[in-house]
Amino acid sequence: MTTRLTRRAVTRGLALTAGALALPTIGRAQAKTVKIAMIAPLSGPWARQGQLMRLGADMALEDINGQGGIKSLGGAKLELVVADAGDSTEKAKNAAQRLLSDQPDLVGGTGAWLSSFTLSVTEVTERAELPWLTLSYSDAITNRGFKYIFQTSPTAAHQAAETLPTALKLAEGATGKKPKTIGIIQDNTASPVSFAKPLREGGLEKLGLNLTVDQVFTPPLSDATPLIDKVRSAKPDFLLLLTSAMPDCKLVLEKLDEFKLSHGKVPLVGNGAPFGSPELLKTIGAELLEGLLFSVADGR
Repeated sequence: MTTRLTRRAVTRGLALTAGALALPTIGRAQAKTVKIAMIAPLSGPWARQGQLMRLGADMALEDINGQGGIKSLGGAKLELVVADAGDSTEKAKNAAQRLLSDQPDLVGGTGAWLSSFTLSVTEVTERAELPWLTLSYSDAITNRGFKYIFQTSPTAAHQAAETLPTALKLAEGATGKKPKTIGIIQDNTASPVSFAKPLREGGLEKLGLNLTVDQVFTPPLSDATPLIDKVRSAKPDFLLLLTSAMPDCKLVLEKLDEFKLSHGKVPLVGNGAPFGSPELLKTIGAELLEGLLFSVADGR
């Protein structure tokens, strides 16, 4: 496994630490060790993102502890307690339950990267009144009236409202023509669902876009052929890719190339961290990423 640290991973670690320092629970006792939970997908299709999240957190804790810990608490050290969210919402929920049972002195936590996992985990942490910082961005996370969940990224609906107008403006500036048709390929995890919802409910119409391809799949994707066959038939002016797992991104991009739709023949707009993953570039090469515009928040 590569140990390359990205700016995104470091940002996650710093956000984790900043959130921990802000938690009022910490000030109740002058503890020698301050325990912070982290739940992330360390196995399954989303494992690489979880690994980067942990590397960033470890880096931040090493830096703080190396400088003497939390001075206001007499030099207390930060300790990260990590649990694997796995590859399903049920596994993520079980991880949260085990963590709270095994670690009663936790002061707060962060995770679980994928919005679907975060929704499941925070059902548990909210009942325990454990403050939880997340970089996941499904609108549903903070629309439930919970008191102990703190979301740092722009919500998916906000990202959708910003991404498409920007893409249209760039397209018109480059070609002199405004796109009229769009295709959407997305998985059914929480953040892509939240991103696409306002588009389907009037957002595309407001932008003057006709949705000619609308494909939703359950990850992990085993074969992208049916999805891309629809794109080949409809030939939208551009394609919006809302895929949360890097292996699924790879399959879709490779199939677009196989069907001779890559290299900018069908311009691509992606949303989410997997499109910026170093592993994706190494696996498929720069040529298959030609014509792809992607936006990313700090979490999924």
